[in-house]
Amino acid sequence: MPSMGEEEEVKFIKQRVSLYADDRPAFGQGTLFLTTHQIIWRNDERLDETVKLHWRSVIVHAISRDTSAFPHPCIYCQVLADDAVREMIANCSQSAPDAKMNGAEEEEEEEEEEGMEGDEPSHEMRFVMDDPNILGVVFSVFSQCQALHPDEHDDDDEGDFMFDDSAAGASSNICMMNVTDMAVAQQQALARYDALLNMPQPGDVDNLCSEQFADAPDEDE
Repeated sequence: MPSMGEEEEVKFIKQRVSLYADDRPAFGQGTLFLTTHQIIWRNDERLDETVKLHWRSVIVHAISRDTSAFPHPCIYCQVLADDAVREMIANCSQSAPDAKMNGAEEEEEEEEEEGMEGDEPSHEMRFVMDDPNILGVVFSVFSQCQALHPDEHDDDDEGDFMFDDSAAGASSNICMMNVTDMAVAQQQALARYDALLNMPQPGDVDNLCSEQFADAPDEDE
């Protein structure tokens, strides 16, 4: 397990998740941990390559099924860019299997991150599951965990969200960790991405199991 804070709890674990950042090649395949404080992705082959994103840094998250914009259905996230995020992305990019980006391209991308005047720099992160049928489940946990960290400037008129894991099937590489009912966050932000991103569909909750935390992969294995 990755290192976490004393009061931090893991709510979801999913193995065989590929991570993409901006226009870079995939960083490889890893394990996705969704905790009460952050998103953690750890490379399965190179355990020192870990991306950690606090929920407050996530501007928007949604399901993308538009393969004309990106070749794989995925969980799309736009996250605030800071030095720590840039360093994590650079570290993972250097040893990515298909990495071809040179120094000039990296410099150009950093300039693009600046965006228009007044915009906050951000990164686009895409989490690709080995089974796209569980995207709805992953999106649900994203929403529930992020709702624990509401924006202080947002209105308190968020809708209620409920997820019934008893109606789902089974999968060997996904683990729900006592997820509770919480409000869905960022609905207004999601609306701005309707042309590109899609909300969960009815069949998305297939292949889910309520495994025990003890069954999660050990870091030393």
